[in-house]
Amino acid sequence: MHNIKEIRTDFENFKNQLKVRNIEVDINEIKKLDENNRKLIQKKESLESEKKDISKSKDESLFKRSKEISKELDTISNEQKQIKLELDTILSSIPNIPHKDVPIGTDENDNVEISKSGEIPSFDFKPKTHYELGEKLNMLDFDLATKTTGSRFVFVKDKLALLERALSNSFDISLDLLKRLSSFDLEISFFSLSKASFF
Repeated sequence: MHNIKEIRTDFENFKNQLKVRNIEVDINEIKKLDENNRKLIQKKESLESEKKDISKSKDESLFKRSKEISKELDTISNEQKQIKLELDTILSSIPNIPHKDVPIGTDENDNVEISKSGEIPSFDFKPKTHYELGEKLNMLDFDLATKTTGSRFVFVKDKLALLERALSNSFDISLDLLKRLSSFDLEISFFSLSKASFF
């Protein structure tokens, strides 16, 4: 998720950088939510400070005001949480800023070829892509994967799945070797809090 503190330094630049990816954002809405969120946080902190001072003073004549502050804090906290949620929802839906060298384009056809290495072989037939071969050999299933997990995913099957597992196992063997050479080991869970995926 984008950091609002970084966006805040130059809202227009953030908006222009996203245009490279053909993405339009309502920068005024982001500004408004950010401003409202910060105002409510400041108001909340001010009330909390006032309540703390009342508590320290032990002045019974101010107890009524302390109760009023508690109610105000509840209202402000709920409002601030809602605004923060709206802001986070917008920011988490915006894709990453592209690198400055990325050309402006609508799809992969607008990419710029930087270099070419080796000789491209010529064939007397049209070569099939990896996914065409995978589907023809019944080793890749895009349709079922799309229905199950969404677009741009694939299920690997049969001998290709065995090959993938073999490569994974060879990686495990390398890890075992590293374990013998190192006293530190760490396994990361595949499950995490939703907000952890933004870091």
